[in-house]
Amino acid sequence: MITNAEGVKRTNLVPWKDEDSARLLYAFITRLYTPHNTMVDPTVERVQGRPGFFNITLTLQDGGKTTCLGYPHCISLSPFNRRTTIFIKKDSPAVINGKPVPVIKEQYRAHDRHFEESTIIKHIHKDDPFPGVIQLINHEVVMTSEGTEVSSGTCSKVRLAEKDCGTPFMGIKTPREVLLICYDLLESEFSPCYFSNL
Repeated sequence: MITNAEGVKRTNLVPWKDEDSARLLYAFITRLYTPHNTMVDPTVERVQGRPGFFNITLTLQDGGKTTCLGYPHCISLSPFNRRTTIFIKKDSPAVINGKPVPVIKEQYRAHDRHFEESTIIKHIHKDDPFPGVIQLINHEVVMTSEGTEVSSGTCSKVRLAEKDCGTPFMGIKTPREVLLICYDLLESEFSPCYFSNL
């Protein structure tokens, strides 16, 4: 099997009885612990003595840099595809331009995507903040120290610094809570201007 951000590919059935098969298995395991140099991200460092915590350096839109200290790794999704990784620090998060950044989300995205998540989010909030949709503080394509994109196959690593943090809608425990949240959202945020194009 070969895995990267483009997905999983597999070979025909391999008999694990000869020396070549053992080398293949060794190469596969080695690659897990020693990723290809295009996948090495110099902007993420483990916090010594605190397993699961990371310091993440963001490159801002104006070219400046800021380091978000001590963000715990909270969620990993799609390990054989986008490799989405989410870091959440609700207490004392980093601040960019006066705005706290409790959530940092990273994932590998294909180069040929028609729409970027950051573009869609900016469009949604272009007039006013829209309820229920996260707001961005910063977004970037992550670069290596040599100035090339951190990548896997045809996918580049993108990072979003988000202003909002909450429970995922699908994480709500009971149907009653779902109904209350939907009702509150509709009751408090309903406005004819949202539906003017209907």
